[in-house]
Amino acid sequence: MKLTVKYFQFKVLILSFLSIQLILAEDLDADNLKDICSVRIPTIDCRDRGIESIASDTFSKLENPEAFYAIDLSFNELTEIDFIEYPMPSSLSLLNLESNKLTSISERFINQFQNLGVLYLQNNGLGRFEDDTFKGLNKLVYLDLKENKFKILKKQVFSDLSGLRDFYLARNQIKNLDSDFFQNLENLNTIDLSFNQFEKIPENLFQNLKEIQFINLKSNK
Repeated sequence: MKLTVKYFQFKVLILSFLSIQLILAEDLDADNLKDICSVRIPTIDCRDRGIESIASDTFSKLENPEAFYAIDLSFNELTEIDFIEYPMPSSLSLLNLESNKLTSISERFINQFQNLGVLYLQNNGLGRFEDDTFKGLNKLVYLDLKENKFKILKKQVFSDLSGLRDFYLARNQIKNLDSDFFQNLENLNTIDLSFNQFEKIPENLFQNLKEIQFINLKSNK
């Protein structure tokens, strides 16, 4: 019995050590991907691993890469995403970058994922997008940008998102939107603009949204 207890305690100690190693990992690459993250079809789960950077070869050694549909990189320490050369699965339909330290994200990166349906970018430090950031992403149905630092949003950034249904922009610093901002987003069901700095909403802002079911304007000026 004593030997069993000691063995159990030793095993727990080893597992605890391994967990610490996973959490403290800073650099993700092809050689350590499966050690740091949980890689099980159809998901690559790298959530909360302390990752600060991702090498350009990180996803290059995946077996059957097109079988993966989701990558979770949330709750890490990433400050930028700009890796067009990364051979990431084109089949990807869900990408989670929530709660990092992103201040910019390259259109060359996002444009890789023409099958992307769900994109989480909330709770970062994003303040602007290039005009072509979401170009061609007409399969995107869910976009979460809440808790960032957006003050101004240009309608042309989102003009290709014709399939978008849920759009979350809460807890930014947005003061105004052009009256035709949602012109190309006719399939929207949900819009969350709460906790921003709107003093006035353009009269025709939501006029063309025939499918809209919920608009949240709570806690503006």
